[in-house]
Amino acid sequence: MILYTAVPLSLVFAGEARPAAPKMEIRVGSACLEVESIGADRVRIVRLISPNPADYLRPEYQPGRELSLYLGIP
Repeated sequence: MILYTAVPLSLVFAGEARPAAPKMEIRVGSACLEVESIGADRVRIVRLISPNPADYLRPEYQPGRELSLYLGIP
């Protein structure tokens, strides 16, 4: 692919060098929450993995929700 533009290459490829946030997995009962770090003690739920269909209806396991690692307080 050829890109013809007057925009400098440093601006075109500016988003390429940004590293992704490290992801972790947290076990909660039979569910596994894939989370990413957003602070020293805060994480954001990225994905829920569970064999129990009822876990997908629980609002506390909803992707995008932020949790505290130490206190378990939203």
